[in-house]
Amino acid sequence: MLRVKVHRKLSKSETFTGNVEPLNLDDLPGVSPSKHGWFFDWRTEFNNPRREVYKLIILGSPDIQGLISFEYDEGFVLVRFLESSPDNRNRWGLFIAHPLLAFVCMKSFESGNDGIVCIESKINPRLIRYYESLGARYIGNNRLVIFELESIRLRKLYLMEGE
Repeated sequence: MLRVKVHRKLSKSETFTGNVEPLNLDDLPGVSPSKHGWFFDWRTEFNNPRREVYKLIILGSPDIQGLISFEYDEGFVLVRFLESSPDNRNRWGLFIAHPLLAFVCMKSFESGNDGIVCIESKINPRLIRYYESLGARYIGNNRLVIFELESIRLRKLYLMEGE
């Protein structure tokens, strides 16, 4: 479990403390695409032995605010899926990608990959611009990369390491 800072979209000054922790089997019914409005099949991600799946929750609330799955590759960490909860897909929701990507940047450093994170993205110019606004660089083939300096910046902004 790692504490992170989470900001509201309409008011970046409104900050919450969250935890990033492993998704567990008991969480899966609540993140079902058919019943609860999630887009991705998180059960498949959860059952994939190459992937790690984490959830973001806000302290004081049991609700999952966002999910991320990734795997370790040679020289980088590869983000496969990142999804905000249905409640955070509007302009009143929370910025979920920032703290979750900062967490994966930390995992990249811990695994000896110098903070390098590769993101597989849908072909969506708006989504690509969003990731670029976080410091990622588009490298083609629906992939973006967060390099070491931006990885350090994201960690400093969103992780509450040592608190």
